[in-house]
Amino acid sequence: MQRSKSERLVDIVLGDAVIALLDSGDDIGAVSLIGVLKSMTKIEQNAERLEAIMMAIHEVEATLPQVSSSRDAAILAFNAESAPDNGRKH
Repeated sequence: MQRSKSERLVDIVLGDAVIALLDSGDDIGAVSLIGVLKSMTKIEQNAERLEAIMMAIHEVEATLPQVSSSRDAAILAFNAESAPDNGRKH
């Protein structure tokens, strides 16, 4: 399946935002990602890229209800809540 130019540009700006978060040492999450994307809109001068940033913001915002209503991915991945507490310390 071919992705359109605008879809590829959205992926690029999302990647740029994630790299900015990694460079700053901040946690990577939907809220912090939206914050970086919004700050990118203030300095972007290219109209196509600005539109892609706005589309990226909308895509990430669309995940927020799912993220907030779901359980922590780490807990699910390691099944930490169901692990029996046998009193042993490792």
